Amino acid sequence: MTITEPELLGLAQEVRKVFGSGSGIILHQAGLGIGQEMAGNIKSPADKAKGAFTEFGDLLKTRGWGTVTVEIPTGSADSGRVSFSDLPLPKDDPVHETVEMLLKGMFVGFTAKVFNTDKVSLQREKCIARGDTACVFSFRVEEGD
Repeated sequence: MTITEPELLGLAQEVRKVFGSGSGIILHQAGLGIGQEMAGNIKSPADKAKGAFTEFGDLLKTRGWGTVTVEIPTGSADSGRVSFSDLPLPKDDPVHETVEMLLKGMFVGFTAKVFNTDKVSLQREKCIARGDTACVFSFRVEEGD
């Protein structure tokens, strides 16, 4: 099943209407599951640093959910920056944060599954809701067993 942009926004608006400002956490949890499932279907999980993140970006782009770029510093596969641009997110609407939470959950779930860990952190650096061209987060992964 593919969710289109209008359907995604409708979902976010309804969840926000029913659950209020804390609704983002519900979609974040849903995103974790979606991301983990996406990671289970990638073709080359052995190349954690580049191949897996490239496939994550390709999967989102194919679904029409914007462009994802992951930058990993040379010599480090456990940290970097992820940016979401061309997003189907309203910039000046509280639903932006709700949909952003879904995308963050998808990235965390995907990354956790690929790296076999439950310790993935994201720190917001930029946001289109604040006038930036992309939503950018630094991330850090602590390897699992």
